[in-house]
Amino acid sequence: YLTVGGNAFLLDEPQRTNLVTFSNNFTNSTKNLQNLTTTINAAISPDGTSNASKIVANTTNTSHRLTNDISIIAGNIYAFSIFAKKSELNFLQLVPPSSSFGSAFVNFDLTNGVVGSVSASNILTTKIEEIKDGFFKCSFTSSAFASSSSDISVVLIQSATAPRLQSFAGNNINGIFIYGLQIEIGAQASSYIPTA
Repeated sequence: YLTVGGNAFLLDEPQRTNLVTFSNNFTNSTKNLQNLTTTINAAISPDGTSNASKIVANTTNTSHRLTNDISIIAGNIYAFSIFAKKSELNFLQLVPPSSSFGSAFVNFDLTNGVVGSVSASNILTTKIEEIKDGFFKCSFTSSAFASSSSDISVVLIQSATAPRLQSFAGNNINGIFIYGLQIEIGAQASSYIPTA
């Protein structure tokens, strides 16, 4: 069952597993913060509680990202998703592990609710879906060409057409809100499955 606004809905979806542990704890040791800071419980998330986090770029002129290691098996199609909401910054980039997916990336515009630039190879589908209160579910699918244990990157960017792992200098203030990172085997993203 999925509960939204106090109402329960029966979900007709295939059985899935979220491969991300501590899927909404962005300060857990499973997450690696590279040139950004995270504030937990910074906004109301799509589940109606104050458990969305804010990620903010520091002043180093480089890429600003949060990573999470996952194990990938060659030949599988994976669905990657996260909920995101603009704050001072308006854009998000998702980058799967290069050792299994090459130079794949997808940009998302959190103001206009559209997909921005997408890498020329190894992205099967992309989607951005408005959820509530400014949050969008950003997702894509890709096929793994090699097995690996490597990281998915949630990246702060400055435009919908930003290159992969864009470099810029932040100000320790500007960022976006995120909630519920999910990676699963499947041809499309399913409903969010919280993990601990």
